[in-house]
Amino acid sequence: MLEEEKEIDLGEEEEEEDEDIDGLLLLERSDGAVIRFKEIYRLSLDDRHFVLAQPIPLLEGMKENEAICLEITSLEDGDERYDVIVDEDVINKVFGEYVALINSTPQDA
Repeated sequence: MLEEEKEIDLGEEEEEEDEDIDGLLLLERSDGAVIRFKEIYRLSLDDRHFVLAQPIPLLEGMKENEAICLEITSLEDGDERYDVIVDEDVINKVFGEYVALINSTPQDA
């Protein structure tokens, strides 16, 4: 389970790099390790909320065109919890919505 981390001291160098990244998510794993993600696409589908995100740096074995599908759950205290989706049907639905959006958006020439 990944949970959003609101305040983390990343050090000056990493903080400066992070300022250049739009849609940066800092998520804490259950073991306390923090992983940075670039948010690619956020959507609601069937009353559930998802985000496609890419870890920074990419996890071992990941390709540049791959992302992780996370489900967003709003908690009572106002925070959000992000859970990795492993259900292939859900992943395919979310990715399909993303591809449909990309295909319907005019590309800059």
